[in-house]
Amino acid sequence: MPLQSLVPTNSPASFDVQETTFSHDILGRYVCNTWDEIDKERADGGYPFDAVVIGAGMFGAYCAEKLYRFGAGQALRVLLIDAGAFLLPTHIQNLPQRLGGTIGGGPDISTNRDTGFRNVIWRVPWISNEIFPGLAYCIGGRSIFWGGWSPRMVKTDLDNWPKEVVDYLEGVGGAVGAYATVEEEIGVKPSTDYIVKASLYAALNTAFTAAKPKVKVITEIGEAPLAVQGSPPASGLFSFDKFSSGPFLIDAIRHDVGTNGAAQGDLGRRIFLLPQTRVLHLQRSGNAVTGLQLDVDGRAQTLQVPPGCAVVLGNGTIEATRIALNDLGVGDITFGSPRVGNLVAHLRSNITVRIKRSALGLPAVPTEIETTAFLVRGEALGRRFHHQVIASSVVGTNPEAVMWNMVPDIELLDNMLANQNPEWVTIVFRGIGEMEGSRKLAPEPAMSWIDQSPETDDRSVRRAYVNLAPTDNDRKLWQALDKAAFDLADQIAMAPANIEYLTPGGWVAQRPQPDAQGRGFWQDNIGSTHHEAGPLFMGDPGKSITDLHGKFHGLDNVYVAGPAIFPTLGSANPSLAGLALARRTADAIVRATAGTGADGAFAPLSLDPKDWVLVKLDPNAAGGSETTVRCSRASARMGCTST
Repeated sequence: MPLQSLVPTNSPASFDVQETTFSHDILGRYVCNTWDEIDKERADGGYPFDAVVIGAGMFGAYCAEKLYRFGAGQALRVLLIDAGAFLLPTHIQNLPQRLGGTIGGGPDISTNRDTGFRNVIWRVPWISNEIFPGLAYCIGGRSIFWGGWSPRMVKTDLDNWPKEVVDYLEGVGGAVGAYATVEEEIGVKPSTDYIVKASLYAALNTAFTAAKPKVKVITEIGEAPLAVQGSPPASGLFSFDKFSSGPFLIDAIRHDVGTNGAAQGDLGRRIFLLPQTRVLHLQRSGNAVTGLQLDVDGRAQTLQVPPGCAVVLGNGTIEATRIALNDLGVGDITFGSPRVGNLVAHLRSNITVRIKRSALGLPAVPTEIETTAFLVRGEALGRRFHHQVIASSVVGTNPEAVMWNMVPDIELLDNMLANQNPEWVTIVFRGIGEMEGSRKLAPEPAMSWIDQSPETDDRSVRRAYVNLAPTDNDRKLWQALDKAAFDLADQIAMAPANIEYLTPGGWVAQRPQPDAQGRGFWQDNIGSTHHEAGPLFMGDPGKSITDLHGKFHGLDNVYVAGPAIFPTLGSANPSLAGLALARRTADAIVRATAGTGADGAFAPLSLDPKDWVLVKLDPNAAGGSETTVRCSRASARMGCTST
């Protein structure tokens, strides 16, 4: 039956955890802070924030967690702001299957303009010539819904990246690169043994190995790089399954409460999460951001920050660019409102076939849950693409139906085994190809770009306008990657009688063909992947928007975390590289705040270079008279009361 809306009241809760119709708000209360709590700890003498991160999604939450961990030595203080509320503590597929209802199914419509929230949390806040599925307005953002694919960019993908950043990702001189570190951290490494040990993996691997030489554009076929921890990293620990930024952030906040907040409460704490708060504008004084205009659950508030406080835009490529265009003086004004180019996304196709088990040498009756995945890389026309290949002996058309689920009951597992297809293996070839970019400060009108829409939102903030325009070269690559998928499927089937193709009308025996423009029903919209990157690309001053640490050229304290700073996108999913660069940005901010950095590239922000502060002690604690002592900054923040 319909429920009454649950709304705040003026009466305080009887305990620090609120009770709703169905549940106790444990996680939300023990992870998040209200604006009033943030305001109170500042009024009570709390130290200013050293970093404010906007956006608690995949990259923003990860960056904030790293700022907290890396900044422990100087007690660096972090505020993380998100427009959404606390929703789930982990990836939705780490929870029992089907949990989430309409939320778990994603948005029920794609649109090119804001039509309000769909399926509780999904919204498209910009205007575009293409349709988008939107952003997830919740803590963790899309990281609690994403597919987990985390391939590295290949060497040719990185040819136009700064060498210093490439060395950071890959490692040089025997040093471990950020790629390897993040792969282990999010579960890509060690091997996805739950996939490679399956008999279906072995059968398909044999078929792919035989077929590869006959499809010339295919360059590599291997294990799927998935951010899923299938076994615990050490004795006594649980595996965390599919990665999302939520558990990282929760662990950091609860560690902070228990360690730094034990004696002084919020005054001693170092990381805070403020949900349901939109950042409307950044206020600048000279070359520094010194304030944030906020909408806190419908209330206008202003957060003043010292000029040395790092402000990190981690709220997604398009929304981070909107803030840069609106408030940071970024963008070329040739066409009127500020505009940036080099916007790149991914060409994406979903080609589904089914192949007879006998053609793959599989037994007539499955003896185990048959589901597996591969990464197939290719190159055509001097450009890169790859296919995420997902295969399963599923009854129906979706091989992912039994791939990403928690199964808490062994009887359910037996039921899944008994209901596998005894004749066919269904395979999806999810093709992803890179789009052309243009790393120019003056955007090319015929290519993809972002500028300011004349429309404003309900708080009179100008929206971004997103123009996605695939080039002729993009369309040719798209056709090539589609053909590669069909050719590879035909080769592993070995004979036309062994394969069928999924069409809008069902399974057919004849291979589908593209239309006269090279398009097929299997091709997705350009904006459907949420892989947008590049408009705030990094590089040298005068030739790019941000530096090699994600800081805006010409601004003292504003950074970007995420794929917005990619010079090029390549064909790889952006999450792995985006997380690695968010880690690099966090490290740069910590070094800048401490006034350290072996290469001299970091200037001190908010700390005295000698790392000392003067602290006035309470008269009662100083023997009846006010006393000033000198403390290390870190110890002062943690309640220093003596020299």
